[in-house]
Amino acid sequence: MTCSVLFDFTVAVYTEAGTATTNKDYTHVSRNIPFSRDLSELVKIRIIDDDTVDHYREETFNVMLQNAPGVTQRIKPVRTPVTVVIRDNDVATFGLERASCKVDEAVTLRVCVVLHDMKRDCPVEFPFYLRLEARAVTATSGDHDANVTDITIGECSRSQCTNITVYDDSFLELDETFYISLLKLPNHDGRILLDVVEKTVTIEDNDTISIIFDDLTIAVEGFPVLVCLLIEGRPSSDCPSSFEIRVLLRTEDGTATSRGHFPDYVRQSRRLTIPVCAKDFCYNISTIDNLSVEYHEYFSVALTRGSNGDLNERINIPTPTQRCEILDDNIAVVEISALTNVLENRRLLNVCLNVRTPGPRLSCPVAFEFTVSIVKEDVTTDAADYDRSRVDVTFRPCVARQCIAVPIIDDCSLERDENFTISLEPEVGLTNRIITNDSLTVTIEDDDNTFIEMEHAVYRVFENASQIEVCSVIRPAGCKPSIDFPVRIYTRPDSAEATGLSADYVSAETNLIFSSSVNKACITIDILDNIQVEHLE
Repeated sequence: MTCSVLFDFTVAVYTEAGTATTNKDYTHVSRNIPFSRDLSELVKIRIIDDDTVDHYREETFNVMLQNAPGVTQRIKPVRTPVTVVIRDNDVATFGLERASCKVDEAVTLRVCVVLHDMKRDCPVEFPFYLRLEARAVTATSGDHDANVTDITIGECSRSQCTNITVYDDSFLELDETFYISLLKLPNHDGRILLDVVEKTVTIEDNDTISIIFDDLTIAVEGFPVLVCLLIEGRPSSDCPSSFEIRVLLRTEDGTATSRGHFPDYVRQSRRLTIPVCAKDFCYNISTIDNLSVEYHEYFSVALTRGSNGDLNERINIPTPTQRCEILDDNIAVVEISALTNVLENRRLLNVCLNVRTPGPRLSCPVAFEFTVSIVKEDVTTDAADYDRSRVDVTFRPCVARQCIAVPIIDDCSLERDENFTISLEPEVGLTNRIITNDSLTVTIEDDDNTFIEMEHAVYRVFENASQIEVCSVIRPAGCKPSIDFPVRIYTRPDSAEATGLSADYVSAETNLIFSSSVNKACITIDILDNIQVEHLE
């Protein structure tokens, strides 16, 4: 049976919250609806799209009826509420702030997860969790925390950040790359979306190293030259470089070739590889002992970067060349050859100097020009038959023999044989390289003649004269004596009558001394008178 209401009445309609809490997705309604003879009235409740991921995926609210005040009890509203379900279809898209970045070592990398494409102040009504994972890409990557970090996006939060430490290991290495991955945890439904889920982080290594030469390199000829490189990074690092360093070592000529002969080292152009973590590296360059006496030589070693790619920009070579010196320890001996006996009238004595090395005979015993002085000194007192002047003999490079003429003075003076020595003195600064210990004693045989004769060939004297003086004199045509020398003068019979007891003179014999100041010497002979007539005696 259908009943109708023949009078006007009012029913109160209102909404009552269900699961909706903070942000309601409907408009609350609470109003009176007048009825007349119509049996139905339309009540509109606005459903709101708040662009927010609600706490509950489905929100509910109830629509309730009750009598308005003053309405007769004969109108009985149905008390059972009508439950309305609002299904939330909003989504929130979160992701990493940037897809890639570059950082230096020794920084704190701030990684942020941010909301994308939603304008509302409260994008998600409930907290949820995401996970960040850092994983290496390059094999040697170790300058970052390789960890897993869970981050909480709080209620109504639009972003959340966390820190990842980037270390500085203080050694030269390649730029490192690692990924930061953003993952969802199974604690929320599909209304949380991720769009930038991987971030590439490049750690740009800002360390540098310097390769420098060690101290000045010196080697003796025939022994290797040890060229050492020092690899210096930061003082705190025990490993300057985490990778092999390639360098090019090349020798450059110095004084060796400039003097016109082959160098005393083996020319090099080598690619060298310095091992990982090495703090020093040494390389031998062979030297050659050619046995010749030569100046100390030097050559240079040049160092350049090898094929290290982009790392070359961080490899410093402050001093690209190093001087290496080769000390020559060879010696040469200068010997004298000359006649040791020479006549005074020879006038010239040929003195030769011969250069040799202690080892095998060389075509070039001394490779540089040097001077040896010939020094002459008396052995006999006041020797005067040779030139005393000092003579410098210069040897050109590779010349092994030089001869000079030493003047011998023929002074036409009767004298004893003279002796003098010839010795050598090396050039200043070469006493240890040019050995001149040799010396030679030369005897000058005096070949001058002094002629002694009787002053008169015949002396006549009477027996009663009692004495006669007989003199010897130096002939002017000969050489004057410069020394004292005796001449024996004596008597001898010249006839039979001058012998025996009947001789009219007394036999005599003595030495007459001649010198440069005495050119006449006499002897007195006693004459006897036997008072007899006799032949001349």
